[in-house]
Amino acid sequence: MLDNKEIGTKLKKTKNRQKEGFSFFLTLESLLKQLPERSQAIIKNRFGIGENKPQTLEKTGKIFGITRERVRQIITDSIKKISQKKDHPDFAKAQSVLFFTISKNSGIIKKVDISNKFSQGKEKEANAFNFFSFCCADSLFLEDEDIEKSWILDKSIVEKVKQVKTIAEAILIEKKRPIKEEIFINGIQQKTSENGLTQKEILDFLQVLKGVKSNKFGKWGIADWKEINPRGTREKIYAVLQEEEKPLHFSQIAKLIDRFHLGKKKAHPQTIHNELIKNDQFVLIGRGIYALKEWGYSKGTVEDVLKGIIKNSKIPLRKEDILNEIFKIRQVKKATVLINLNNTNVFVKENNYYRLK
Repeated sequence: MLDNKEIGTKLKKTKNRQKEGFSFFLTLESLLKQLPERSQAIIKNRFGIGENKPQTLEKTGKIFGITRERVRQIITDSIKKISQKKDHPDFAKAQSVLFFTISKNSGIIKKVDISNKFSQGKEKEANAFNFFSFCCADSLFLEDEDIEKSWILDKSIVEKVKQVKTIAEAILIEKKRPIKEEIFINGIQQKTSENGLTQKEILDFLQVLKGVKSNKFGKWGIADWKEINPRGTREKIYAVLQEEEKPLHFSQIAKLIDRFHLGKKKAHPQTIHNELIKNDQFVLIGRGIYALKEWGYSKGTVEDVLKGIIKNSKIPLRKEDILNEIFKIRQVKKATVLINLNNTNVFVKENNYYRLK
């Protein structure tokens, strides 16, 4: 790993290159010319450089009439040769661009994020960067049980990331629910004030953690919480209702699942409705309108709800009081409530007050 002075020098040289644009594909094409033609062809085939598609070791071996182990040896030797050319202008240019990008992310960035940043949707750029990454892996690549596969500038960053991890998890476990990003980062910053971490540093460190993730609604939580990573239809419905914090029609829920990209396939209203019907976690409170049971709603007919309201009051109630209470937990028409109250087999009206028979 380079020292801070060397990294700083490379970063300064990179700013102009970033403005001018940079291509890992073109740079790699130049570096590969330092290798024998056969080695170039094998690397291009294996990693999908140029017009090729990435191939397995075994398939590459069959194409060139050699064993998969021999393919691996040739690639390993080629990576070693290119890695030894760190003073070559093209290699130095690529490495400085890599350093600059990592530095812009507080010294650490996920492997998948930096690959996407450089490729910008172009497969040949992504494949070229993937190969180049092997040439720098020994000094910059990080694999850790708490951190996603990432690129780092300095190993000292890991300690800071893990400090943020500990504090972040403690806050979330205490709250027991997802937290809006701004509030979450402010909370972490207050607890790390002695280290002087900026909000950007905290956010960049959070992005690489395995155990703490953000959801599609911009809230942070423990990675395996259903509100953070909803898997099945039931969990997606739950996540939407929790986010909206109000009862919704099943068709609205389906639209929100699609809007927030909670699933790879389009959510069908009837599928959503079927899940709402069969799961006790959700309560029907109106025509196709559902709420979460944990909000205090209970299943049952309008009559069942009216009986519960009057029973819980322990004293007879006026019609207006009953209507106020039922409208808090059911979206029904006033006429429907009055029709049920007129059932003399269940309710008794005395001096404009209702009690159970």
